[in-house]
Amino acid sequence: SLAPNGMIYGFAGNRYYVFDPVDRKTVFTGELPGRAKDAPPQAPLLSDAPAANGLIYGVDNITGNLFSINPADHKIWILAQDNSLKGAHFAETEPDGYVYYNDGAHLMRVKVAS
Repeated sequence: SLAPNGMIYGFAGNRYYVFDPVDRKTVFTGELPGRAKDAPPQAPLLSDAPAANGLIYGVDNITGNLFSINPADHKIWILAQDNSLKGAHFAETEPDGYVYYNDGAHLMRVKVAS
């Protein structure tokens, strides 16, 4: 995800990174909270674009956690947990302030920004 600060946020397995495309270097790395050390190294899902509040939202489809990343300090926060998030194949933040994701064949949404 490209954040308003110009940085690119992404995941590699259970770790997330912040990449500066101008300087072409990784400026921050961290570990995804809430996952067991022996969890599969499957990367969680990030929305392609930040919400209107500037936060980047994502879904950990292993644990069922909804999380946000604050580009101001690169901190990741677990916001909620729900079994419907487990196994999701996409997570997208839309201008209406919702994160949309799938639960099987059902389209789900959760309000994250006003």
